[in-house]
Amino acid sequence: MSPARPEDLPPDVDDRQAGLNVNLILRWEWRLGSTLYLVYAHQSSNDFVPSARGLDFGRELSAFASAGSVHGDTFLLKMDLFEAL
Repeated sequence: MSPARPEDLPPDVDDRQAGLNVNLILRWEWRLGSTLYLVYAHQSSNDFVPSARGLDFGRELSAFASAGSVHGDTFLLKMDLFEAL
């Protein structure tokens, strides 16, 4: 059996991922069957190496503002109209 090559060994650092997803839905019904929807969705994520063992919420929240973080925003507007005869 041959010894393991360095590239085959796992790294000896702890790697973490931080993710945040936020959804906001506004709905307005101005008459029966007629509705307006406004939807906003935001997602952020980042991979980072923690400086110490254990959970550090401040460090994980700051990962969203550091280099390498990925952000995405989505807006949706929908209108349903009901016309009575």
